[in-house]
Amino acid sequence: MKWGESAAVFAAYGTWRATGVQRAGAVVARALASGDETNRTAAGMLLVKSGERALPLLRENLEHGIAVPMSLRVLADIGGPAAEALRAEFEPRKS
Repeated sequence: MKWGESAAVFAAYGTWRATGVQRAGAVVARALASGDETNRTAAGMLLVKSGERALPLLRENLEHGIAVPMSLRVLADIGGPAAEALRAEFEPRKS
């Protein structure tokens, strides 16, 4: 586990949840691309816990090609019509 990265993710989450600063939330969303599995999992859990509030952050990830599989998984875990619509917009089409 990368302790410095973990601390940054949790600090950014707290800042984002308390203040709504999207830049802090983006740190959490980008952690879905972390090289550390524990940090990826923690970021995913924090975003799922945030529910629909995380959708703009996940959209940004998807639009920029950041952690696409993890972002889609988090959207599936959030569920609901808005998350499903966003997921459908970016999920690869199966032929």
